[in-house]
Amino acid sequence: MRRPETLGKGRRRGTVLIILMVLLLVTISIAIAVMQAALVDSRQFSTDAKALQADRLAEAGLSRATALRTADPDLAGDDWTVELPGGATGSVSSRIKETPGRLIVESVATFPATGVQRVRSRRSVILAQPTP
Repeated sequence: MRRPETLGKGRRRGTVLIILMVLLLVTISIAIAVMQAALVDSRQFSTDAKALQADRLAEAGLSRATALRTADPDLAGDDWTVELPGGATGSVSSRIKETPGRLIVESVATFPATGVQRVRSRRSVILAQPTP
C-alpha cells in the first residue's frame, strides 16, 4: 500500500517543478522586456539631448553670423567648430544672403560633429538691411 503514496508524491514533485519553471520563464521574460524598454528610453534621451545641443548651436550660429556681418558688411558666411566640455564637438555653418531691403541669415548645426548618431538643426532669421 505504500507504493501508491510514493507515486502521488513523485507526480506532485513533477508538477511543482513544472510550475516553478513556468514562473521562472515568465519572470525572465518580464525582466527582459523591462531592460529593453529602459534601453529604448536611454537612447531616446541621448537623441533628445543631442537635438537640444544642436538647436542651441544653431541659435549661436545665427548670433555669431549676425555679429560678424555687422563688423564686416561683405561677409557671406562663417564655418566654425565648437569644442564642448567632455570632448564633444559641434560644427556650425552660417550663410548670409542679401535680398533687396533684407538679409537672410541661415545657420546649420551638427552635433556631434563626427560619429554615427549625429543630429542636425537648421535656423534662419530675416533682418532688415540698413539702407546707405
